[in-house]
Amino acid sequence: MSPLPDTTTVLIVGAGPTGLAAALSLLQHGFRDFVIVDAVLQGENTSRAIVVHAATLEALDTIGCGDDIVSQGTKRWGLKRYTRHPYVLVVPQNLTEHVLGKKLAGSGVTVHRPVKVVGLKRNEANSQLSDVTFEDGKVITAKYVIGADGARSVVRTTAGIGFSGPKSGRDNGLTLRQMILADVTFDGTEIENFGFRGTMSQTEYLQQLIDRFGPYKLSSDPSTNPNSKPTCIKDVVWSTRFRTHSAIADTAFTRLGSDESSAPGEGGAIILIGDAAHIHSPAGGQGMNLGLRDAIFLGEALTKHIKAAESNRSPRSTPS
Repeated sequence: MSPLPDTTTVLIVGAGPTGLAAALSLLQHGFRDFVIVDAVLQGENTSRAIVVHAATLEALDTIGCGDDIVSQGTKRWGLKRYTRHPYVLVVPQNLTEHVLGKKLAGSGVTVHRPVKVVGLKRNEANSQLSDVTFEDGKVITAKYVIGADGARSVVRTTAGIGFSGPKSGRDNGLTLRQMILADVTFDGTEIENFGFRGTMSQTEYLQQLIDRFGPYKLSSDPSTNPNSKPTCIKDVVWSTRFRTHSAIADTAFTRLGSDESSAPGEGGAIILIGDAAHIHSPAGGQGMNLGLRDAIFLGEALTKHIKAAESNRSPRSTPS
């Protein structure tokens, strides 16, 4: 892997689906002066977000990834044909991430791993820039830092951007407060016409939930399972518990170290996208879908901004 450069115009922190899509969108609009880093050695290999909406597929089409992702998934729940993708696509997040990563690598871009951001500060020589420090002591100076590093975003926290949930005060006692997502294998009979379902971690706990709440075609209880033989969870490959709450950053854009005494436009730009900017209940697949659309739209907008800033830069005066 090539070493990290000392400077870049754009630094993307986070190489999940959102960060990868931001990089691809920049490339799509002719901008290559960026670096993308991630704190972990490799990307996710579990299902996690498994629904991609029609509007997201339309956005993915613009960076040349829509059809490749569709080919990896299952089309469900037909929609009216006002879109090129009149369906909801069920596809594990690891496959979505694989398609995006392969596309990026094919364009000659390396994701630097494992590279963990531990600090941000304003560059002393140029207040328009930010110095980003990594765990190994390496520093990159960037004009724009894109925080695509998830709900526990280091970029957001270090930049001092608040992150809190809405306080509606509405709770009728029927609110779903937690969800458990898991990849499991089953030991039992063939399950026909099961389709796609959501259910609620470890083997016994998951099995108890299924036996109690369904879907009953996956139940180990022969008195409730409509199949001739009960079905039991064999292995839990991966699982996680989500709190079904929402939160949003106080701002998705700021300038590092800016305050009331700062001149307008002073400070390196910090931009948050995806879960770094907003988190949602996993129900309905809102998180990854909004993150992908954040990233793709940002790529176009940021490229236009950078090009406009360069064209508006005052020419140097020449001696008469």
